[in-house]
Parts: sequence; C-alpha cells; structure tokens
Amino acid sequence: KMEETLLENNLQKESSFSAEDELIDRIKRAEYPRSLDLTYLDHSGATLYSKSHIEKHHQDLLQNVYGNPHSSNPSSKLTSDTIDQIRYRILQYLRTNDKEYSVIFTSGCTAALKLVAESFQYSQKTGQAEEVTKSTQVKLTQEHGVAKSTHDYGQNDTTNDTSISHVDSNSAFKSEDRDKECNAFKYGVFSCIDTSHTSVVGMRELAIHNGASFVCLSESSIQSNLNQTMKGNMGPKSIGDNTTAKYGNNLFVYPAQCNFSGRKYPLSWIKDIQDGRLGAVSSGKWYCLLDAASFLTTSTLDLSEHKPDFVTLSFYKIFGFPTGIGALLVKNASEHVLQRRYFGGGTVNVALTDQRFHNMRKNISDRFEDGTVSFLDIIALRHGFDTLNMFTGSTNVPKHTFHLAWYTYTVLSNLRHSNQCPVARLYCDTEYRDVTTQGPIVNFNLLRPNGEYIGFAEVDKLAQLYDIHLRTGCFCNTGACQKHLALSDQTIKDNFQAGHVCGDDRDIVNGLPTGSIRVSFGYMSTLKDAQTLIKFIVECFVDGHGDIAQLTALNTNQCPCHNSPNHDHNLNQNLSSKHALDWDYAIGSNHTPSPHDDLGPESTKAAADQSNSCGDNAVTLAVKTNSCDDSTNDITVTVEANSCNDNDVTLTDIKQGHMQTPNVALPEVPKEIGTVHQISVYPVKSCAAFQVASWNICSTGLVYDRQWMVVNASGACISQKREARLSLIKPTIDLERGLLSLNYKDMTSIDVTLQYHGNTTTDASLCHSKVCGDRVSGVDCGDEVASWLSRVLNQDGCRLIRQSQSESRVCKLRPDDSGSKMSLANESQYLLINLSSCRELQNEVARMGNCIIDLDNLVERFRANIIVDSPTGYVEDTWTHVTLGTHSFKSMGQCSRCQMVCVDQSSAERSREPLKTLAVTRGKKIPFGIHLSNSSDTTGVLSVGDTITHQ
Repeated sequence: KMEETLLENNLQKESSFSAEDELIDRIKRAEYPRSLDLTYLDHSGATLYSKSHIEKHHQDLLQNVYGNPHSSNPSSKLTSDTIDQIRYRILQYLRTNDKEYSVIFTSGCTAALKLVAESFQYSQKTGQAEEVTKSTQVKLTQEHGVAKSTHDYGQNDTTNDTSISHVDSNSAFKSEDRDKECNAFKYGVFSCIDTSHTSVVGMRELAIHNGASFVCLSESSIQSNLNQTMKGNMGPKSIGDNTTAKYGNNLFVYPAQCNFSGRKYPLSWIKDIQDGRLGAVSSGKWYCLLDAASFLTTSTLDLSEHKPDFVTLSFYKIFGFPTGIGALLVKNASEHVLQRRYFGGGTVNVALTDQRFHNMRKNISDRFEDGTVSFLDIIALRHGFDTLNMFTGSTNVPKHTFHLAWYTYTVLSNLRHSNQCPVARLYCDTEYRDVTTQGPIVNFNLLRPNGEYIGFAEVDKLAQLYDIHLRTGCFCNTGACQKHLALSDQTIKDNFQAGHVCGDDRDIVNGLPTGSIRVSFGYMSTLKDAQTLIKFIVECFVDGHGDIAQLTALNTNQCPCHNSPNHDHNLNQNLSSKHALDWDYAIGSNHTPSPHDDLGPESTKAAADQSNSCGDNAVTLAVKTNSCDDSTNDITVTVEANSCNDNDVTLTDIKQGHMQTPNVALPEVPKEIGTVHQISVYPVKSCAAFQVASWNICSTGLVYDRQWMVVNASGACISQKREARLSLIKPTIDLERGLLSLNYKDMTSIDVTLQYHGNTTTDASLCHSKVCGDRVSGVDCGDEVASWLSRVLNQDGCRLIRQSQSESRVCKLRPDDSGSKMSLANESQYLLINLSSCRELQNEVARMGNCIIDLDNLVERFRANIIVDSPTGYVEDTWTHVTLGTHSFKSMGQCSRCQMVCVDQSSAERSREPLKTLAVTRGKKIPFGIHLSNSSDTTGVLSVGDTITHQ
C-alpha cells in the first residue's frame, strides 16, 4: 500500500496554480473579501459585485447631483449626458456603434424580451394600427412536418395543447405543402429553440395573440434545415426582400448560451436565419433575436461580426450590480418592425387627452423607454465596466472559466462508488472540448450506490453546511430540463398535479428527479472553488468513508482547451500561453469523458447492477473527520489492488435500510409503547425552548407556542439560519403574572404582556422560503422590547411581532386540512421526536468518527415540542395516529431537516453535525421526527409521563 494526503497533494495544489489563477486570487481577496469564506458557484444566476464598484458608485453619488433627465436644469443635463455616454460604452463593449445599433434600457433581459414580444409586427403592414382578434396556430405533423392551421385562438384560450408546435430532428419540412395549406395566411411565425429560457417561451403567448404562428425547434432540426438550404433548397421564396414576402415577418429567438447546460450555440445562425435558411418553416422576412444574458457572464459578443436584429441582456449577470437594469439593443435597420401602441412619460412629442391624437418620438430609445429610466442605476454601469477591465485586461476570462468547468465535469464524470457505479449523472450537450461551444456551467444530479437519484434539495441542504452556494431546480428552463432529464410533457403535467411547482423542494417524484444541480463559474472564480465542490461531494456522497472510488491521475494539459486553435470569444486575444492553468487531480480514467458515458435517466435502476472492472490500482478514499467544527478534514488516499463485486453489501446499503419509512416489517409493537419524556414550548420563533412539566393544548398546538417572532427592519422574520444568537434568547412564561419574559446572558430581562392587544398590526414575511412564504398580520409589541432585541442581536430595526388572533393559517403539509390551524410554526402544530432515535443518531455520529454530541444537546438541536421515550428507534416513522395520555394526534408525515439542527442551542455555534450523518444514515429528504396535528380534541393538558399508545 502507498498512502498520500489527497487533500494536500490533489485537492489543494495551490502551489501549482498558474500565474493567471494566482492573479485572480489576489484580485478576489482585494475586491471580493466577503466571499473568501464561502464558495460561490451561481454566477449564471448573478455574479458578484466588486468592492471598488460599490465604493466608486457611492462616491459618485456623494460628489454629484443627478436630476431627472426629463428636466432641463443643470443636474438633469448631467444625468442625460452621463446616460448617453454609458450607451456609447455599452456599444463599444459589444464592438459596435450607434450607427448600427440603438440601446434601450429596460429593467432586465426579461423586460427586454417582453418589449419585443409586445411590439414586433408579424404582419407586413408594419406602419398601420391593425386590431388582431384571432390567430392561427401551427401544428407540425410528425409524418411530413407540414404546417397546418389547427383552430382559432381566442384571447382567453391559453391552455390548449395545439398552441405549442415542436419539431424534432426527424421532422422533414415541406414548405410547398405549407403554401397549399396556408395560402391566405398573412402573419409570420414566432420560433424559438426548445432549450430557451421561460422568458423567451412566454413571448409565444403575445405572438399568438398578435396573429403569429408558433414553432418550437430542437438544435438538430435547426441545423438540419440550415444544412438543407445551404445545398440550394431555399423553399418557395427568397425571404430577404420584404416586398416579395408572402407570409409576413418571422422572428426567431435563441440564447447565445444555454443557461441550463452552458452550450454555446453557433453565432453563425444569426446570418443564416436572416438570409432565410429557415424558409422551410415559413416564408417571409426573418428576424433574429439573440438572448445574450447567460453568454455575457463570462464571454463578449462582437456585433461587428455577428449582427442580430435584437439583443437582450441583464447587467447584473456581468457586474453583479445594479440588479434592476438590462438593455434591448435594436439594429437600426430593423427598428421599423417594432411598433408601439402605449406611450407614457417622455415617449411622445405631443398628445391630446380628449382626442385620440399623439405623435411618438423619432429616436427609438426615447420612444421605447417609458417614463423616467432608473438613471442612478444606469450611472452605476460605468463603474461596472471599470471593474470588468481589471480582469479582462490581464486574464483570459472565457478560457479560465472553461478550465474550471472542464475540470469539474471531468472529475464528476469519473467519480465512482465502491461498487463502481457512477456518483454523478451529468447533463451536457458537449464534451467540454472547445471554449467556443461550451460555457462555464456544469449541470448534474448525484446518484446513490444502488443507482437511485439523490434529490437536489438534499444536496442543497448539505451544501449550505459547507457554505457552498449553488443552484437547484430547472433554472427557468423547462425545455432543457425535459430534454436532459427525459421528462415527457405528460410527466411534467403529472408532477404538477402531484403538487410540484417551480421553485419548491419536491425533487424526486416516482423515483425520477424533477430538476438538477447547476454550478457555474465567474471571472473571479478560482480552482479552489471547484476543488471545494469536489471535496464536498466526496465527503458527503461517495459511498461511505473509506469506500472505493476508481481514480487515476489527471492534469490540465489534457484539457482540450489547450489544443484548441481558435477561441473567438476570448476577452484578451494576446494572453501569453504561460498563463495556462496546470492542475492535477486523481480521477477515474485517463480520457476526457463523453456525456454519453453516463447512465441515462431511463437506466437508473440498472445502475445498481452495472459492473465496471476495477484497475489494478484502484484508489480508496478515506475521509477522516475528528470534530464537529467547520475546519478542513483530512482525506487520505490508499492505492491498492481491488476487484468489483456487485454482490458486496456496502455500509451505505445497510444504512439506507431505515431511510424514511422502513421497507422491512417491524416486530409487532405492543399498544403501550413508551411515555412522554419532555415537553418544550417555543414562545418566540427560533428562540430557546421553555420546558414545562405539563401544558395546555389549543387549536394551533401548545398554548403560546410560536406566537411571537422577531423581524428585521424590512419586516422579514429572522431565524437561526441567519442569526444563531436567537438560540441564546431564553423565553419564560409566567401564567400567574401574565407575562412573557425574555432573557439573554447578562442583560436585564424584559417582559411582554400575554394579554392580546390587537390595535396595532404590521405585515411581516413569515420566512424567506417560497415554500413557507405566507404573509401574516402581526401585532407589534412596542418599542421597549424592540430596542432590547436590537441590542441583543446588534441589528437596528428589530421588532417583536405577535401573531394576530384573526390570522388563519393551515398546515403546510396538508393545506386541504382546514382543521389544522397553525401558529407561526413553519409546517405543523407539533413536532415529535423519539429519545431512542436520538440515541441511535448519537451513536452513529460517534461511530463515524465525526464528533461526540451530548444527548441532551442533540435533543435540543431538533427543537421538538414533544420528546417521547419509546424503546425502538425510528418507530415513530411508522405511526399514523398516536395517543399521548388522553389526547389523540394524527401524523402529518416526517420532518425534513435542514441546517438549523447544526446550531448548538446552548452556545449558538454552528457545525456540520448532525445533518451530515443524518444525510448518510437517513437519506432521502433527511427526515428526523414527525409532524403531528390535533386529531379531534383541541383542549386539555399534556403532561410529562403520559403514556403513548399507537393505533
């Protein structure tokens, strides 16, 4: 055997960082100090803003007076001149000028897309105001790809399946048939690629309403048609001439880079589309809109070479700040096809109130920017360009970020569990061989050793323990999600009927994922970020500690980017080759993998049976964690001969035996199965427990349980997820005196009356999550306690809010159960845990070598109302109804745990346990404890020592 420290020699080879990576690391420390203790991997969502950007903008606002640009005073003139200069700078950044393009400021890329959708004229009568009341839709039949008129589309008809036409690579377009079928059709087609963002897909509703047909195209069908027309099959008409166009104006929209997979689509499509090479889809004049939002995060667009008619973008994707500014770039030669009906603010030269008379501004920017633009945010853009120059002046951003993505993709592709089944299923459209075709995005799901998917919500919870910021779900790209996850239209509908909606945490339905995990790199990302992600996955998801993963050496000289002859999207064409990154890592094979090497979703069940031969030098990962703190743990690697055996039972297989509800039959349980060990009331949400020997119950749970919450100056609820010191605020209730007392360390306690006064109400957000995003009406408890809380938390503007008695909330787990009224608890009336289950978990944490947690400390972390002592651990998972003393309760399901259980309730210190061990031993959704609600009785007393009976 030969041992070496994988952490030091493979995962943390900072000494071998290239000059480029070291430079970025230095800039990151100076400009992004707040991100040094975390790993930010969501640059496609929003990149990080720099310190100098904010400081310069702040200084600019303090030194200058900027007035409304619609006025004519000196401060207004300064604003107008500055905005004009920023327009020029945007055009310069995109390598064009105001003779070719105009810049229209919007609130973001989505608003820019919507602006085009509202104003694009699909009829050739672009100069006339024509009412459109009906439209014809396109249905392309699989038999021969003929476009047919299917039915009239009314304004309120928004759900008919025929409104969507999808063309796959097998469809053969026959525009001659379309001529015969739609000879009288005078409106054009709105078309987009099937991996478009929902902001693009949403344009179809306005297009159809305005008279257009809609056709959805796959990449292969687009390329197939372009290839056909290049061979001379141009269709029935040349579409370059508006005067001879037969079917009106057509609009094709596609992203320069897919925000799901990072695929960079050919920019050559722009001219092909404009030249009419999609004439088989529709005759008429073709216009092209390029969605550049994701692309511009790390690449530049040269509009002197590629000239789409419209370009949309969001600046926070490039600079991180400001977040409310985007732009629509319009080619001046194509502006006539955008016609506005609405006018407002400074968009008109003259308008009458009592007559339908107005005259629009001639300049397209003035005509389309309604009202007063967000001029202070626009002014901030110039400081963003200055920040970007710090990186682009000395680094090759596309190549650098591509290296990071290639590295991550290659390692994930080769990671294996001890039974040689893959750890990750990657979703990609390229093999990460060319920076011009692949952006810095890696999309994947993780797999268990038996081939089952690990839900993205489970991964996200654990990632938060490691302070890794990534993105999960479908990323507002349903088409790409369907394509890569092999989700049919019917599956999407079935999942919706089952309760899954965009943005929730229902990550697995019927064994298949509803979304995935996306990591994306930005220009300030470093190798350490990628390595931290890999280390996290190895520690938390590779089969057990000390299990086998087949790994061999890799270095970045294998990166195909090093051998690529041209990189058109480089920000710095003159970068010296000495800046090439030189990274090493141990992975499972000596080739850059193909996306087709991974198991497809349809092969998930077969993954457990798949057997890959082990090499003679298989590598064993031994992860040794000795404490509960967040310090880096040692990872050692042992090189030894090994063999695969599909019949081996791994540690993870054994542990998964009691994931959620056990599949094995439990021994027959006697009717009396234990007693109530402890009762805890949490008067103030996220504050410490108030332990009682007996307590009254009511229609919302324990009386006074989670009746109060602390909110910040914005009215948002503060929880331990953001402020762990809440656990040190100890509430007590004195029923005789009618007081709630709050205590904190050496500070003088403060009292709040229990008597309800509903005179002053305040709206406050219950929590930040969309799942628990109820709005509640609360009663403010006054300035005295507000000042006390602000001092305790060192945060101005804190308030104590009591739930309004008129407030009506229902159980989040079963919203159809109107009888389950709730206080300010997240999901249910009561939370129950079993002391025996806590003992088992305590032993598991200790046995896995992570740390030793005192039993009472562990119990407190789960913040349960009812702690029972039943002889069998995890037996509570099987309860559907339970009686405590004389009171009956029904189970509302298991409690899915999050990082709050990692807060020590006695010290407010954070660690990675017990959530890390729970993820291994309990698996899916990380359940521990069960939710209860009143079965019938809503009055009475619950006491310690009450017997438990299970029905």
